[in-house]
Amino acid sequence: MILWHPDAERYPVPDRPGKPWVGGSGNPKLVLHTWEFTGRWPNYGPAPHLTLWPRPFSPTPQLRQHIPFDRAAYSMRNNAAEDDRNTWQIEIAGRARDTHNYPDEWYEDVANAIRFFTTDLAVPAVFADFTTMRSGWDAPQRLTYRQWDQFAGILGHGHAPAERPDGTLPPDVADREAHWDPGRIDAPRLQRFLEEDTMPAISDVTWKLWFEKLRSLEGDWRYYATGDGTVEFDPPWGEGPIDGQATAAERTYAFNLAMQDLATQRNVQIETEKVDVVRTVRIF
Repeated sequence: MILWHPDAERYPVPDRPGKPWVGGSGNPKLVLHTWEFTGRWPNYGPAPHLTLWPRPFSPTPQLRQHIPFDRAAYSMRNNAAEDDRNTWQIEIAGRARDTHNYPDEWYEDVANAIRFFTTDLAVPAVFADFTTMRSGWDAPQRLTYRQWDQFAGILGHGHAPAERPDGTLPPDVADREAHWDPGRIDAPRLQRFLEEDTMPAISDVTWKLWFEKLRSLEGDWRYYATGDGTVEFDPPWGEGPIDGQATAAERTYAFNLAMQDLATQRNVQIETEKVDVVRTVRIF
């Protein structure tokens, strides 16, 4: 696993070295936060893995890393969720109530920070639903712990479960997750910026071949999301148009698109066998 973001300033926080991963399926996820002001760096009591000060609040985007990527961070109330394996967190300058109206430059800088996780840490370029975001432990967008555990992709602090892993709620309401950051971010706009540099020239032919291949599969199969952006399969898919006419970045991008579309039509479950290496996909 890559431990440090290549474009981030290393900025350790006293007494916040990161926590051991505890529990969870290992489905990789990136949790977005906003630190609710824009004019300065936050204090780092509940330190995340990264903090991003994007434009227009900074003349140029600035990125700091506080915790290596092989350890859990501290930015959610419900430790049972943030301590899960392969759950990474980034705090972003902004206010949850305003993020849907922020300019393109803010979204471009956030997408550039996210891209590392989708290309180097195998987080799927799939977004949770941000349209219903509101505060409160019982807000409609909040996931159960089981849903959280099964999700792989990009979501917000506001999706974090209020309940414990066993499904029970903490008796004290103050101990239940109630944050709603990063608010109703424009996920399609963020996805557009994320895809522009990741895959500017994916061909319809490549996309359709991958999608039809995925639709034809039944039962269990495996894919390997490697650190260099390559997606490989077991059993191998063989040579030909799928592998021979696409770069590693094209194949990964098309694979993410196919999985998103497929998940709307079939029951797709992803289970981790080895952290960061192998995922078993069950299609029904």
